[in-house]
Amino acid sequence: MKRFLSLSLALIMSLSFVACDSGETTTTQGSEETEQQQEEQQSEESTTTEEATTTTTTVEETTTTTTEEEKKAPITLEELEFNLETDQAADSLGQYYSRLSFTNNSDYPITMFSMDAILKDSNEKTYYGGMDTVLPGETSANMLGSGPATGNKDDIQILSMSIMFNDEDGNEHMLSYDFKLDQYKILY
Repeated sequence: MKRFLSLSLALIMSLSFVACDSGETTTTQGSEETEQQQEEQQSEESTTTEEATTTTTTVEETTTTTTEEEKKAPITLEELEFNLETDQAADSLGQYYSRLSFTNNSDYPITMFSMDAILKDSNEKTYYGGMDTVLPGETSANMLGSGPATGNKDDIQILSMSIMFNDEDGNEHMLSYDFKLDQYKILY
């Protein structure tokens, strides 16, 4: 029994030395593979940097093209007739609301509308938005937003507007308008 135990311990120890020895060889091979992988990553990073430079150039070209197209906005503010109403009294929770709708007098169906505004009396932002399609000649549903406590719609300052619309070919485009800058941007 003692002999069997001694032999089994000797066998276990010799197997553990063999296992450690082969692990060091694998580690050496692994470090060689790691060095090769690092070299490949560095070459990929330099390629990625070159691609990023190309992408930046493309973005700058797109910005230049957009700036030229800003003058030719397919839908203008004059083609959208806005109706803004405010509550004269607060609801049971003390909140004032406002409702915005618009009539689409353009030649294009509008598929998304959003407008950002600031309430002058509280200096808080409010948002109006809808994803309903509004065909030419139609009026949108009311979009609910926070309203000024004064109940005066002149205390709502419109900041920006974004719309998505479909052109004659069915392609979707996004147009934004900055009220402070009086500037259109065709985003895509």
